[in-house]
Amino acid sequence: MGDRETAASIFQRQEREREMFFVDLARLLDDADYDWKLPESFMKRLEYDGNGILSGEGLIIRDDTEKDVPIERASIVFSRKGNLFTMGRHGVIIPHQTHDYEDIFSLVEQKVNETLATLKPVTANP
Repeated sequence: MGDRETAASIFQRQEREREMFFVDLARLLDDADYDWKLPESFMKRLEYDGNGILSGEGLIIRDDTEKDVPIERASIVFSRKGNLFTMGRHGVIIPHQTHDYEDIFSLVEQKVNETLATLKPVTANP
């Protein structure tokens, strides 16, 4: 029958590739000296004190903090380590779950690219 990749090995490889995609995006932000501090206004709307897994750091991917219905105010934050989290009221932070990989990966990539475009290039001193 020959050597072929199993479904499990394909899934594991794809998971590693998805993980590395986010790690590489986070590295791009680090290399561009992105400061990672979450905006105070964002933290205030979520009643987040800056503690917990994110330590007040991240790149906001989707900000839903101003929605009218409190339960719909969860936002998506990209961490310095290349992880995605959903942040809810009172600083509740959980790993972001999705079944629409293409949409969320494109959204993160777009937000990182937009952020990189706003950062000043680092220049070497002569």
